[in-house]
Amino acid sequence: MSVGLLKQFHKSDIERAKNANAQILAFNIKVPKDVMNSSSLAGVEIKEFDIIYHLIEDVMETLTSNLPPKYEFNVTSKAEIKQIFEISVKNKANLIIAGSRISEGVFKRNADVRLMRNGEEVYRGKVKQLKIAKDDVAEAKNGVDCGIALEGAPRLEVGDIIESYEEIPIKRHL
Repeated sequence: MSVGLLKQFHKSDIERAKNANAQILAFNIKVPKDVMNSSSLAGVEIKEFDIIYHLIEDVMETLTSNLPPKYEFNVTSKAEIKQIFEISVKNKANLIIAGSRISEGVFKRNADVRLMRNGEEVYRGKVKQLKIAKDDVAEAKNGVDCGIALEGAPRLEVGDIIESYEEIPIKRHL
């Protein structure tokens, strides 16, 4: 962000703003039509303000929107691995299936998951396949025994916990 005090606009100001990927904020100054047209063609936004508080609000909003995102981590379901199976799939590599029991929530195919071993995260990825008996399913509910295949075929152990989760964006403030 660059700041400057101008009494009048020049086309070079638009070029500088374009090169800096910036916008121009005009306070208590009238922007000529030819400058507005040039800025529009160059893809540079010019905002005019008569009230200082509105300008400050706009700057704060812009700065806030440029903050790096923060997320709240929320576990949506859990499954404990009871047994590990390896199944052969025609014309493909064998598939490792975690025979699991859903202990919380609803487990969904393609969900983001993490694998927990002794309280430590050892893998993050996605559910590749979800099966009840031999049937592919979209979800498995609390208390159900199911087979879970994870993308990337991480090393699984009996007793590991597979947690599905969501990351919820948190509104940031300055």
